[in-house]
Amino acid sequence: MEQVQYEHRLTALEQQGVRTESRLNKLERLADIEHRLTATEDREKANTRRIEKLENLTEAIHAMSNTMVRLVEQSQATNKSVEELKDKVESLENAPVENYKHIKKTVITAIITGVLGAVIGALISLIIKGS
Repeated sequence: MEQVQYEHRLTALEQQGVRTESRLNKLERLADIEHRLTATEDREKANTRRIEKLENLTEAIHAMSNTMVRLVEQSQATNKSVEELKDKVESLENAPVENYKHIKKTVITAIITGVLGAVIGALISLIIKGS
């Protein structure tokens, strides 16, 4: 009978060992879950900081984009003004040339007229003397 009690006691201890091992496995799984949860929380904090930095960077890029649009518009207006000034400068540069051409034409015409007048006068004088 004592042997039956020992066997019964042994069976009870074995069952208790299985339950203890099961509890230990559960505790190990809980510890693993806690470790993974802590790692996930740390990653979440790091990701939140990265997102905040990216939001700031996005705002800065947006501001730069708006500035670039304004600069392009101003550049186009400046180019238009430069073209207008270029046209005005060209017309001012051409004005003396046109005046010079007109004066040159007038002087040449006056010389030719004078020479022709003298030649015609001489011919008329010769004709009058010869008659």
